[in-house]
Amino acid sequence: MEAVARFRESFPGISVIPRDVLNQPITALVKAEAVDFGVGSLNEADPDLRFTVLFTDRMRVVFPPESALGGKKVIELRDLVGLPLVLMEPESSVRKLVDRAFESIGELVPPVLEATYMSTAAGMVRAGLGITILPSAALEMGDLSGLSSRVIKNPELTREIGVIQKAGRSLSPAAESFLNSLKDVCGELSR
Repeated sequence: MEAVARFRESFPGISVIPRDVLNQPITALVKAEAVDFGVGSLNEADPDLRFTVLFTDRMRVVFPPESALGGKKVIELRDLVGLPLVLMEPESSVRKLVDRAFESIGELVPPVLEATYMSTAAGMVRAGLGITILPSAALEMGDLSGLSSRVIKNPELTREIGVIQKAGRSLSPAAESFLNSLKDVCGELSR
């Protein structure tokens, strides 16, 4: 939202209306030209879309402070096998990434609960229902008061976040200016 605030300050006469949707609907909205572009991750290449990386995001395990995980300096994915996991719904990009990572170590890990929104997953952890795996970028924006988190040491648990545009479609000057502001903010955050 920092990019929206900065853009509105620089261009007060141009309206920016963010649509807060899950990752899968982003591509549909972009393809239908209901939005100028989306920000998210792509699970697979799509010839109808153009993807420009903004930053790489790492997954973190989120747990109550009294969890045994709190005593570990390094957490491996294998450390989470057998623990009660609250995972994102199966169609989410985060869940697909987590499932693939567990498969890469030969484990199929069923969740005890599933959530559509990351804030719901964090709330379930806060209520003592399990632990969860969420993206670092989302954790920086969300309320994790009363919870702890650590990066999971596993190369499979990273994803690229970027701009999703319809292939062959050019942006209006206003949308292009906002995209440049977004790239500037993401560049500053990744330094």
